Amino acid sequence: MDAGFQAALVAIADAMRAQGAELRALRSEVACLRVPRLSATDFATLARVLPAIRGAVGGRVFAIAELAAHAQLLTPEARALRAALGPLDAGATRRLGKLFARALGVHVAGLLVQHVGDDRDGVAWMIGETFAAEKPAPARDTVAGTRSNQRVGNQPENSHGTRTR
Repeated sequence: MDAGFQAALVAIADAMRAQGAELRALRSEVACLRVPRLSATDFATLARVLPAIRGAVGGRVFAIAELAAHAQLLTPEARALRAALGPLDAGATRRLGKLFARALGVHVAGLLVQHVGDDRDGVAWMIGETFAAEKPAPARDTVAGTRSNQRVGNQPENSHGTRTR
């Protein structure tokens, strides 16, 4: 195989990876546009558990099973997490995962449930903070197609006027 052909294959593979990342980002954006199907009880539960989860794991990605294991630690954050979540048996973890799936893109108590992906431990979640778009989006560098550090205009960070940390 000649070097030109190998370089072309590498370029195609890189382009496919970039398109896959863009597709995942678009799916996340579309999920945020869904009409929430949450009951008043769901909102109350989320308002109770999301701050505790955010306090315990911060902005890190987690699976529900990892969250249950983290709740067993002896830290103050884990105690608050246990108090908010209650007993986390197999049925409770499944219900929490389904609640998170319904809550995608819904802002509750200044927090937002985000579906990050799937791995061997199950669905990967993250609890992000939400706030009004106070900073414009970074400008796109038209030559390289990458984001620069320069901020221009009054554009929101994403299409629905919020951004997550």
